[in-house]
Amino acid sequence: MIFHSPLMPQLVLSTALLLPAVKCPAGSEPSPSRATEPALTPARALEQGFLPVVHLDLQPDIDGRLSDWPEGSSAMALPGDVGDMGAGPAKGPEDLSARLRLGWDRDSLYLGLAVTDDIHNAPAGLPMWNRDHLRIAVDPLNEKTLGGLGCNDAELSFARLNDGAEAVEYSRIPHAPGSDVKSVVISRASAEVALTTYSPGRRVTGIRFAARHNAPDIVYELAIPWTTLGIAAPKKAHQFGFNLAVAENDGVGRVNWIEMAPGLVPAAGMERDPSRYLTAVLSSSISVERTPDDGHRSAGQLNIGIENRYRALRSRLAEVERLGKEAEASGIATDYEMLGIATTREFIEYGLRDLAGGMAQKSGHVADVLEATLDDVGGRLQSYLNGNAKPLLVPRFVTGPVEVRDGKFWGDTLVPSTGRRERRPVFFMGYGFFAKVIDDIPKFQDLGCNIIQSAREGGGGGTVIAENVVSDRITIGSIPRAARHNVVVDWLSNTEYFPHWARNRWPELEGAGGAFYDIKTDAPQAREIFKLNLQACLEAIGDNPALLSVCLLNEPTSQFWD
Repeated sequence: MIFHSPLMPQLVLSTALLLPAVKCPAGSEPSPSRATEPALTPARALEQGFLPVVHLDLQPDIDGRLSDWPEGSSAMALPGDVGDMGAGPAKGPEDLSARLRLGWDRDSLYLGLAVTDDIHNAPAGLPMWNRDHLRIAVDPLNEKTLGGLGCNDAELSFARLNDGAEAVEYSRIPHAPGSDVKSVVISRASAEVALTTYSPGRRVTGIRFAARHNAPDIVYELAIPWTTLGIAAPKKAHQFGFNLAVAENDGVGRVNWIEMAPGLVPAAGMERDPSRYLTAVLSSSISVERTPDDGHRSAGQLNIGIENRYRALRSRLAEVERLGKEAEASGIATDYEMLGIATTREFIEYGLRDLAGGMAQKSGHVADVLEATLDDVGGRLQSYLNGNAKPLLVPRFVTGPVEVRDGKFWGDTLVPSTGRRERRPVFFMGYGFFAKVIDDIPKFQDLGCNIIQSAREGGGGGTVIAENVVSDRITIGSIPRAARHNVVVDWLSNTEYFPHWARNRWPELEGAGGAFYDIKTDAPQAREIFKLNLQACLEAIGDNPALLSVCLLNEPTSQFWD
C-alpha cells in the first residue's frame, strides 16, 4: 500500500544491491606463509569445509583397481570421515558405504572410489539417478553459485551396468567442445571415454573411466583432464568446488545415497546448490599447512594463504584509492570505480570476520571477488590517467523536489567531475532497512545508491501509546540524515507493529488470516490507530524533500476485508 501524501510523489520500493560485474580468477597462489605449525590432517580440513587432494607423482592405471595408488593418498570413509546418508541411515556398512581417494597432477584430476553395496543394480533401461552410480560435481572457479548449477559448473555420472558395460552421463561440461552431450555407454574397461554429441562429427575426449565389480564391492576409477573441467594449469593450493554422491538401487529404484556435502542430490524439493559444496585444495601431501593463530583465525584454522591475501588486499586497496584521488584531482570521473573501492573497503572487514568465525571457505571466496574487483578498478583508473580510456559521466541525484513526469521520476542531478547540474529523469536504487541502513547513509553515494527504506521509526506500537494518546517522543532520524547525503527515503509506517494494548483491549481485531499481519485493517479501532500514527509521524517529518514515499504496510498478506 502507498500513502498518498501531498508532500511528495510516491514510489513502491523494490530494494536491490548493485555490485560491479567481476570475473573470479580460476585460482590464486597464496602469499608465502610465515612459520608454520604442524600440518592439518584431512579430518580437520574437512571440518573446515576443505577437501585436500594429494599430488600424484605417478599416474595410476585407470583399470578399476586401486592397488597402484600411493600409500600417502588419503582414503576417506563415506559416511564417517565425510558425508551423510540421504534417505536415513543404512542398515550397516555392508548395505552402503564407500572409501574415496582423490589425486591430481598437472594434467588431470584422479578419483578412486571403492563402494560396498550388498545389492549392485544398474539396469541399462533406467535413468542414471535410479541406478547404482557415482555422481561428481565440480565448480571450477569456486563461485559457490546459489540455487542451481553456475554457468561454469560440471556434473558427471558414472555407472557399471548390470551387463558389464560402463556408462557415463553428464548435465554439462561447459568448457569442453560438444557440451550438448548427454550420455554414452562403453563396453571395455580402461577405454578412453568418447562422449558422442548429437551433432555428427563432434566428440569430447579425454575422460578415462573404469569400473570393476567384485561383490559386494564395486570400484570406480577415473581421470578427468583439467581442461575438460575448465581449470587451466592448476598448482599447489589451487581451490575449486567439489561434491560427490553414491546412489544405490536395491531392485525398487533409488532407495538411498551418500552425499559428500549438501547441494548435489536434488531431493525433497531442494535444487542443486554449489554454494554448499566442499572446497577442494590441491596439496603436496594428505595434510595442509596452517599458520599460527594471530587473532584473525580460530584455533586449527586451515591456512591456504587467506589471511595473507587480506593483508595484500589492504595494501592493494590503498594503491587503488590513491589512483582514484589522483584521477579526481585531474577532473576525471570515478563514479563506477568508487563503487568497487567502497565495496572492497566494506567487505575486507566482513571477510576477516568470517575467517575469525571459522568460515574460511566463505572468506576465501570473498577474497577472490575483492581481488578481481581491485584489479579491474585499478586497471581502469590507470587507463584514464594514461589517457587510454575515458570514464562514463554519471549524473548523481541531489536532494531536492522529485516529480513524476510521463511515468518517470525527475529530479535534480550533478555530474561531480564537471559540475554540470541538470533536472532530468533519475533512477532510485538502494537498500532496506532497520538501524544499519540509517547508519550507512553517508556511504551510499560511493556505493551507487540513492534510496533506502527505513523501518521501525515510528509505528503504531511506539506512537499511539494508549487509546487516543500519542507519544511526544517521535523521532524519524533517517530523513534529515538522508537529505544531507543526497539520499531519499521510502518511510515504512510500521503499521504491522500494532500496539499490544489495543490487541488486549479488542481481541476481535485479530484473526485476519495473514501469516505476517493478522489485524483486520477495516475495523474502526484499527483505522483510528493507523490515522493517529500517520498524522504524528508525518508531522515529525515535516516537508523534508528527502521523503519520497510512505509505505503503509510491508509484505501485506491480510485476507480480511468488509
